[in-house]
Amino acid sequence: SMTGWELLDQFKDFDDKIIKQFSIYILSSSVDERDKARAQSNELVSGFLSKPLTVENVRQIMNRNLQNY
Repeated sequence: SMTGWELLDQFKDFDDKIIKQFSIYILSSSVDERDKARAQSNELVSGFLSKPLTVENVRQIMNRNLQNY
């Protein structure tokens, strides 16, 4: 099985036309600030969310992505 970080490593090699179709958010139960910093430093990651996922989190993501189109 593949971790989320391994998936991101594979995803970065995809064609830019494919990459631009996605907004990637990391949802984690980790409270380790290094995970958050790692996510923020990855150009493929649009955001880092801590569990539990809330309706407000989803609204914020949707609003942010709708503004980009």
